[in-house]
Amino acid sequence: MWCFPCMQCQTAKDYGWCCCMPVLDICGIISCVLRSNIRERHGIPGSGWDDCLKTMCCYPCVWCQMNRELKIRARTQSGTAVVTTQVGRA
Repeated sequence: MWCFPCMQCQTAKDYGWCCCMPVLDICGIISCVLRSNIRERHGIPGSGWDDCLKTMCCYPCVWCQMNRELKIRARTQSGTAVVTTQVGRA
C-alpha cells in the first residue's frame, strides 16, 4: 500500500534532510526549496520560479518526481547505469 506522507518523509531523508521536514511544509515552501536544491545538486536545468510554480500547480506530482529522481541517482551511484534525458524547450 502506498502512502503519500510516507513517500514525502522518505524523499526528504534520502536527500539528507530530517524526515520530518515535509510536516512543516506550509504553503509548499519546503517543497520549493527541496526541489530547487535537488535540481541544483544534480545539474538539472530550471529556475526557482519554475520550481515554485510547478509545486503550486501539482504538489503530488512534484513530490513523486523528486522521489523518482533521487531513486535514479542512488541507483546510478551504486553502479547500475541509468541514463535520463530532459527535453528542453527552444
